[in-house]
Amino acid sequence: HICLIYNRLDILFSMFIISKIIGFFSQIFSVLFLFLFWASFRAKTKTILLLTTCLYLISSGMLISLILNQFEYPIQPLEMKTHTKYAAVVLGGVLYQSQDDTSRISSGPQADRFLHAIQLYAHGKCSSVIFSGGDAGILTHRTPEAILAKKYWKLLKLDTTDFIAESRSRNTNENALYTARI
Repeated sequence: HICLIYNRLDILFSMFIISKIIGFFSQIFSVLFLFLFWASFRAKTKTILLLTTCLYLISSGMLISLILNQFEYPIQPLEMKTHTKYAAVVLGGVLYQSQDDTSRISSGPQADRFLHAIQLYAHGKCSSVIFSGGDAGILTHRTPEAILAKKYWKLLKLDTTDFIAESRSRNTNENALYTARI
């Protein structure tokens, strides 16, 4: 039984490393597209320029976001949400510790995830908040994101017994696995 758990954690770690490698190479492809774009200007070939531009637009995050946003559920007014027995689940990618001042908690572009959960809790639309996010660093280690979120929760003087911090996950797959166990 212990061997099975060890193998499962080994697979999770492998998936985590693979996701980081894929992210790295996707950035290299962006640099490659920019290089091709520049090369097409130097060669004065409109076909290369057009193909490079189309390829870059198709693979860019902006176009993918526009397409994926079509599948999002519309936001409902707070008055419509009436279930108070449920917990709001917040996935990581929201908070980080400032490198210059470790006592300072900073937020990233996805901070609205946490803010929406705080609003739901403050309006009595959920009974608790589960924040799932650990330390996703490979070479450096920082305070897990869920621990930072709990500190922020305390700063707002909210009831800490209604806040559950899941601080082991390092990616979305692990967010789901570890949160499901709570």
